[in-house]
Amino acid sequence: LYFVPVKARSSGITYQASIFPEENGFRYEAALPEGTYQPVLSNVLGYGFKDGFAVTVDSDTVTADLEIVEKATVAVTGTISGLEAGTDWTQAGLVFVPDNEFQAPAVMELAAGETGTELHFTGVLDVNTAYTAVLTGLDDYQITAGGKISATGETSLTHEMTVVKKTFYPVSGSLLHLPAEANVTSLAFTEVKADGNQGQSYPAQVQPAADGSGQTYAVSLRDGV
Repeated sequence: LYFVPVKARSSGITYQASIFPEENGFRYEAALPEGTYQPVLSNVLGYGFKDGFAVTVDSDTVTADLEIVEKATVAVTGTISGLEAGTDWTQAGLVFVPDNEFQAPAVMELAAGETGTELHFTGVLDVNTAYTAVLTGLDDYQITAGGKISATGETSLTHEMTVVKKTFYPVSGSLLHLPAEANVTSLAFTEVKADGNQGQSYPAQVQPAADGSGQTYAVSLRDGV
């Protein structure tokens, strides 16, 4: 639960409240300077506060009950096309992230499409919200079309997305300073993402050097570390 100053909505200033469970719901506490604030319920899809509702702070202690109401949502279905046949998508995910950081991301459910080169997705979006698509578990692909979606007054929405496989480059070299009796049987390169997490791994082909001096490797990798 956040409180956003109405007169400084675009300033980025927000105040987060503490939430405590109670028998009939939840209790909140927040420390706010004098002013008028719009309460924002974060990360709860389909729920929020009435449009125009605000809380005014003009004394040392203010008691203001917040009534949560169901907000309009829209059902979305669509297709992700452009995959190579045989692509393993079992670890894939699709999330629509709202441009307004205080609203909830919308997680889509994925299923096999009508052909081996596409996926089908279904889910629910908040109305009057702009989203950006984030594809996970398919690091070899990037979204080239349909990466933005905005749900307005529809009760249902169909959305098409297109992906393309990223460019891969040949990488090769020698395995140096190995003892003569050592024999490498497998070698893989695992991507290190910008946030430090590990991405996909790519097996390399290892074979004896042509001059008998050791072993060499060859692998195809896309841009990354």
